[in-house]
Amino acid sequence: MVDTLSKSSSEGAVMSAQTGQRWHAYAEQRELTDKGRRADGRDERLERTPDAVLSSPEEVASWMSAQTALLTKKADAEGRSWNALSGDRGSISRGTAAKGRSVYSTVRLSTTTTVDLCAEVVL
Repeated sequence: MVDTLSKSSSEGAVMSAQTGQRWHAYAEQRELTDKGRRADGRDERLERTPDAVLSSPEEVASWMSAQTALLTKKADAEGRSWNALSGDRGSISRGTAAKGRSVYSTVRLSTTTTVDLCAEVVL
């Protein structure tokens, strides 16, 4: 299980006043050496309880940035180096969410372990 920052939400999550959308956020750890395991798809993720429910593109960007920072601190030297090459994820996440799209990113913890960050748009 991945330690993530959570945002509590009520059952009827707050909808974004601007877009009428919300995003269900998930952090999924996987081993790159497990060739038989594939990352869960959108439908499988949406069947689970999200780690956070986000109500605006700014919240999506903030959650993605906070998760990336938290996980990068836990990464080994190679993982931190790989993550440093990934650029400004916050502005990319905000721009993608502002278009009403789901946002995906990967944080490397080591040469064999990654965490997939997913903010699935829900209407």
